Amino acid sequence: MERDYGALNNKQQAYAIREIGRIKGELAELLADYADSDGIIKRQRAARVIRELDEIEKSLRANGAAVINEIIEESSDWTTAIIAPAIGV
Repeated sequence: MERDYGALNNKQQAYAIREIGRIKGELAELLADYADSDGIIKRQRAARVIRELDEIEKSLRANGAAVINEIIEESSDWTTAIIAPAIGV
């Protein structure tokens, strides 16, 4: 059971890391869109960047919570399916 759960946990960690990587990619793309050819974001654009970053933060929190909840549910379902028959439920 421990080995099987370890495999499930590794899969879940990889999923969470992929989601974080996706968001990092979106951030890099956003900053590149606002930067000039030297990689500098001008002051005039800073307020827009901050607003966009605020939206990304909200999305990150919502998506992060959804990913964590999904992992918790999957772990709970898996554990229940393994333990219930063992105790005769």
